[in-house]
Amino acid sequence: MAPYHIRKYQDQDRETVIDIFTKGILYHVPASFFHLLKQPRSFLLLFGVSGAMFLGSGSCILSLLAFLGLLIILWWIVRYPYSDYVDHALHTDMRDIRKSYLSDKGSCFWVAETDNCCDLSSGKKSRIMLPRPGSGVYRRVCQQMRSVRDTTLGSKLLDSAKKCIKSN
Repeated sequence: MAPYHIRKYQDQDRETVIDIFTKGILYHVPASFFHLLKQPRSFLLLFGVSGAMFLGSGSCILSLLAFLGLLIILWWIVRYPYSDYVDHALHTDMRDIRKSYLSDKGSCFWVAETDNCCDLSSGKKSRIMLPRPGSGVYRRVCQQMRSVRDTTLGSKLLDSAKKCIKSN
């Protein structure tokens, strides 16, 4: 594993943190979309409407366009809650990370960076963020990180969180 350094958030990390946050939330859209497609109601809706269009008009093209149109609508329905959450977060606590996560006593926001491991899209240093201890988000992140506790970076982030909690 590449060497890494865990430190507190700095203002120059803002764009990278927001990018990781946005990509991390929107990452779940395709899996949710395919999960929705596997549901019987969605299956019935897609093929029922397309079949009804075919039976009503006799046109395969109109039936295919209805099918594709419904796929687009379902994609938008699945994507909307995720993008709405990102928009809400970017206009509330993520607008001013320092004020939201670092102003209270005992609050922390860590950034783990590696020099050798590059982000595939931009070639920047890779960073992982962890919100302040005691918040609901922090608890959820720690629960998810139990699966990565065996990795060096995951255990180091958890150790940093425990030290911060004990010192405050």
